[in-house]
Amino acid sequence: MRGNGERIGPQNLPTSSIAGGIWNLLNQQRAQQRGAWPSATPAVVTDPYFMYVPLLLNTTSTNAQQNNTFLDSSTNNFTITRNGTPTQGSFTPYQPSGYWSGVFNGSTDFLTAPNNTAFVFGSGDFTVETWVFVNSTAEQYFYARTASNGIGTTIGINASGKWSGGASVNGTASIYAVSSANATANTWNHVALTRSSTTLTLWVNGTSVGTNTVSGTLHDPATASYIGEAFPGTNYGLTNGYISNMRVVKGVAVYTGAFTPPTAPLAATQSAGTNISAITGTATSLLACQSNRFIDNSTNAFAITVNGTPKVQAFQPFSPAASYSAATYGGSGYFNGSTDYLTVADATALEPTNQNFCIEAWVYPTITGNFNFYGKGDAATASGSTFSVTRADGAFYIGGTSYSFITTGAYLTNQWNHYVMCRSGTNASVFINGVRISTRSDIGTGSINNTTNPFNIGNYAAVTPLAGYLSNFRYVVGSAVYDPTATTITVPTAPVTAITNTSLLLNMTNAGIYDAAWQNNALTVGDAQVSTTQKQWGTTSMYFDGTGDYLDLGSNQGFVMGSGNWTVEGWVYPTSTSAGHWMYLQGNSTAYGAIRIGCQSNQVFLLISTNGTSFTVSSGLVGSVPINTWTYLAVTRSGGTVTLYVNGTSIYTSTALSTSSLMTGTYNLIGRIDPTNLQYFNGYLQDVRITKGVARTITTPTAAFPTR
Repeated sequence: MRGNGERIGPQNLPTSSIAGGIWNLLNQQRAQQRGAWPSATPAVVTDPYFMYVPLLLNTTSTNAQQNNTFLDSSTNNFTITRNGTPTQGSFTPYQPSGYWSGVFNGSTDFLTAPNNTAFVFGSGDFTVETWVFVNSTAEQYFYARTASNGIGTTIGINASGKWSGGASVNGTASIYAVSSANATANTWNHVALTRSSTTLTLWVNGTSVGTNTVSGTLHDPATASYIGEAFPGTNYGLTNGYISNMRVVKGVAVYTGAFTPPTAPLAATQSAGTNISAITGTATSLLACQSNRFIDNSTNAFAITVNGTPKVQAFQPFSPAASYSAATYGGSGYFNGSTDYLTVADATALEPTNQNFCIEAWVYPTITGNFNFYGKGDAATASGSTFSVTRADGAFYIGGTSYSFITTGAYLTNQWNHYVMCRSGTNASVFINGVRISTRSDIGTGSINNTTNPFNIGNYAAVTPLAGYLSNFRYVVGSAVYDPTATTITVPTAPVTAITNTSLLLNMTNAGIYDAAWQNNALTVGDAQVSTTQKQWGTTSMYFDGTGDYLDLGSNQGFVMGSGNWTVEGWVYPTSTSAGHWMYLQGNSTAYGAIRIGCQSNQVFLLISTNGTSFTVSSGLVGSVPINTWTYLAVTRSGGTVTLYVNGTSIYTSTALSTSSLMTGTYNLIGRIDPTNLQYFNGYLQDVRITKGVARTITTPTAAFPTR
C-alpha cells in the first residue's frame, strides 16, 4: 500500500497495455529517465498510471491567486492588461522530447515522410515500432509503406480487429504476422514488427503474438512512408487515437525474444539489453511523434508532411522523470481567437529607434486560418505601425516603409512553432522552428516608427486575433540575439530568460491553479482561486464561492472517454447543502454530459450520458457528503460496471453502460454545470484527477496524489 492509498501490485496493471508478470519493470530505468530531463526535484512517490492521467489539478501556495494575472519578467516589470479571458497554465513547449504524441481523428489525419532508400529494407533485417492508444479496434494502420493496392510493409489492426504486421516480396501479395487475440483499445500498447533473417515477428507489449516466414528481397513500392494511414491517397485505414514514439530501423531486428517494453522515450541509438539489439550509427530511418511538433528526430531529419488536422499533445506512454515546475519548464497563455489579447502601454523602453532587436515566442495555433500574435501600431496605415506578426508575414516599419517577411505556410497548426524576428544592422530575418524562412539585407538606417499605440500580444489592432497558445514571449531592444545572416538557429529547449537588453518577457507561468499533468490551461472564471483557508494536504486548495466561480478546461481529446475504462476522483469540502457540480465532463448546453458529479443535501449524485439527450446512469442522491468536511469521492468504470465511492467505500454501482461509449461534448468544467443550469459548487476542491484507460483500485488516499 502506498502513501496515496493506491494498491500497486500487478493485479492492478492494465494487462492489455503491459504484459502480465512484468510489474516490477515499470519502475526500472528511473535513474536513466531522470538524466534525460533538465534538473528538477523529483516527487518522492510515483504513480504507475501517470501516463494515463490527462488532468491533475494542483495549486500554488499563494492565497487568492487565479490564472488571470500576466506578469512581465523583464527588469521593466511593465503592467500587462488582460483583454477578454486569456488564461495561462502548464501546457508548455518545453516538456522534453519523447514525452509527446500525435492524436489522429480516424477520418482525415495522417503524416508522411518522403520516399527514400532509408525505408527500402531489401533482404535485410528491420524493425517498425510505436506506442499506440486507439479509441477502437476498427481497421487502422499506424505505419505503412505500400503501393495504392496496400501491398508492402504495414503495422496496425486488420479488418478482423487483430494486431497485424505485413511485408511483401513480390508487390502483389503481403505476408502477415497476425495476433490470435483481438487488439485492445483505450490503453497504451507497444507494437513492433521485426524481420530477423527470414522470420517476421509481431510483438505486442514485449510478447510475440504472431510470426511468419518472409524470404528474399522485400518489394520496394517507391512511395512515401505513411504514419496513421494504410494506402497512399486513399484515406483508408486511418488511425483513430494516439501514436507516440514511432521508430523505423533499417538493418536491425531490435527485438529477438520476449522483452521489456520501453519505459522511456525511444532514441535513434540505444544499447543492447535482454533480447534487445543495439542500434548504432544511422540505422534509425525515422523517429517521429515524440516532440512538441511533428518532426523526425533521426539523423535523417526527414520533413514530415501533415495531412488533415492531427494534433501534438502531451498525453503519452511514459511516466515523467520529474514533476512539472513552472520555473523549470515554463507555461503558456491560451487565447480564444475572438476576444482575448494582452496589451502593454507605450513606453520608451519598448521603442527600438535605430537599434537591433529580437522578437521571440512559441506559438501553437489551433486554426488553419490567419492569425496575429503580436503587433504595435495602427492597422490602417503602414506609417502608423511599428511591428506586426501574423501567420502570413512579419513586418516592421521605418519612415513609413514596410520591411516585410513572408511566412505563409511556415506555421503548422496544432503543434508548437518557435518564432524569431531579429535585426542586426541592415540585415533582418524571420526564423520558424530554427530555419530561416525569410530574410532581407536592405534595412534602412532610419529609426523604426515610434507610435503611441500599445503593444498587443495575441492580437494586432483588433485584427484576426490568435486562436491557440503562446509561450515565452521575449522582446529584446538593443541586440539581435540570433544572427540574421545564418540559415539556421538553435531552437531553445528550456525557457528563455531576461538577458541583457530584454524589454519585455512574458513567461506565462503565473497560474495559481494548474494541471500537474502538463496538458491543460484552466480558465479561472469569477472568483475561482487558490485558498489557504482549507486544505486536505499541503497549504492550499481551490475555492469556489457558489455564485459564478468555476474552471473552464476547454477542449482536450484526453477527456473523451469512449467505451474505455476510467477513473474520476478528488477531495471535496462543500460549504452549502445546495446542489453544486464539482465536475462536468464532455457536456453540452442542455445539461447533459458524459460525466456529471455533484453534491446536494449532504449527499452525492452521479449522472452519465451516452447520447446527449438522456442519462444512461443516474444514481440519485446517495452516500453521505457532509458540509464543512473533507470527503474523498471517486467514480470508476471497469468494462460495463460503473462504481461510485465515498471515502473509499462503494455506495452505488450500475451496469447500465454495458459496452457503450460515452457522449462527446464541448464543455469540460470544474465547479459548475452547463450554461443553462447554473448550479455552482460552493466550497473547496483538491487533487481533482482524471485517469483515462484505467479503473483504479479505490481506497481513501492518505497523501496527495503523486505528480509524476
